[in-house]
Amino acid sequence: MHSHKLPTVIAYPNGVRSSLHECKWGWSATRYDKSMAPVHRIKLALEATTPEVMRPDVPAGMKPVDIISDYLACLRQEMMRFIESRYPVDVNLSADDLLICMTVPVGWSSQAHHTIRRAATNAGLISNENSRHLLFCYEPEAAALACVHESRFPISDSPRVLIVDCGGGTVDLFLARLDKGGDLEELTLGTGNFAGATSVDAQFKVFLRKKLGLRGYNDFKDKLASRFTVLEQEWEAQKRTFSGTQEWLLRLPAQLMKFLPKEKQEEFADLEILVTAADMKSFFDPVIDEIIGLICDQLWQARRIGGANDSEKVKYLYLVGGFGSNRYLQDRINANSAVLQIVGSVVSLQRPEAAVVRGAVWFCINNQSIRMRRARQTIGIGVQREFDPRRDHRSEITSYDPVDPSRAFVPKAVLCFMSKGQLVSYNASFTRTGFKVLRNMQAPVKVLVGRATVSASMVVSPKSSWPSSPKSVTVTPTESNSKTK
Repeated sequence: MHSHKLPTVIAYPNGVRSSLHECKWGWSATRYDKSMAPVHRIKLALEATTPEVMRPDVPAGMKPVDIISDYLACLRQEMMRFIESRYPVDVNLSADDLLICMTVPVGWSSQAHHTIRRAATNAGLISNENSRHLLFCYEPEAAALACVHESRFPISDSPRVLIVDCGGGTVDLFLARLDKGGDLEELTLGTGNFAGATSVDAQFKVFLRKKLGLRGYNDFKDKLASRFTVLEQEWEAQKRTFSGTQEWLLRLPAQLMKFLPKEKQEEFADLEILVTAADMKSFFDPVIDEIIGLICDQLWQARRIGGANDSEKVKYLYLVGGFGSNRYLQDRINANSAVLQIVGSVVSLQRPEAAVVRGAVWFCINNQSIRMRRARQTIGIGVQREFDPRRDHRSEITSYDPVDPSRAFVPKAVLCFMSKGQLVSYNASFTRTGFKVLRNMQAPVKVLVGRATVSASMVVSPKSSWPSSPKSVTVTPTESNSKTK
């Protein structure tokens, strides 16, 4: 059973980075070929906080940014072929002729965003790392746009909606209110975790290692690689269709017996392992429990918005993503009493695995449709404050007031413009006055907040005093994607 989505897999001949025409990518890279070395889930290597058990194996001599660059270059070639076949007049398009939206997990760092920009530049998708032709959108926000614009029923009365995007590597949540104009206002700080379908895969592999023994499992994977690939494909089909009751008769290749100790050969003489429904649930349940915990946390925050007496329900919980289409996951969420108390309806789209991709297109059409967001970070700049002999040492003094030399300053303060979780409207502006910067002629400050760039530009006279000549800095979140400085 195949997903509609293209897997993030690229295979290199003999594990060596070479020209693109020698590589295989997508579904073609998942088919066994002993001359090719596939790299799976490379996207998970971009974020430093990815658990070690989920991190992909990167071939020697390669870096994640190189592999992502190659994958995106293959994707670009396919995009160009598709565009030219459907729209013959659009030939020889340059990077600046395209507007691209890449969706990213909620928990990704600005460093991961920057690495993706570098890879996109290397692949020729954008002309430079600061290009405004590449937009980032959080995955659950993109899914929210698809849910709102493609709803099978009318959405009215400014409801609260919770998007739960269950993908391969991560689960991400976005709680928002849909206003009368069809725009979204983020109600709580979005959350996410590494609780996607890959974690279910890891649970199954632990089960298989226990059954075969560590040596038998490794020999199966390494010495019978083609048969192990078939097993992985069979497991993928079982995982996608599991609804809570099926069992699976896993058939082992006869060649595996020679790699197993005698007691294991006797145990698996019929070349079968019965994976019961209880076994299957044991692979899913730890991951689903974590997802339900994240959902309940968002619902609890939703109750806090209006105070202790807030009884307004979250009208719709949209379950999207490839893993979100799993029947057992849907049934577990629908049966949870804490969810049922606060959620009106749990809704699944017709093609939940493609909701994020379709939402990304809506984001490109109108990236102001998410009108209010919560700041992902506390943003501020380092400034000077007046010297205090009770807590400062005189060696820390960096400047004196030229008008009143008895007043000294130390670079030990932070001037905040916005706080993590603060509601920020599109094109908002924040101004602070009455401070002294760390050093004269301080360079402009650029800080990345989620997708928005917060810019603070200042020109400071070397002889300015504080606070008699207060300086002003304006911070404006915009839908720019300039590189963080």
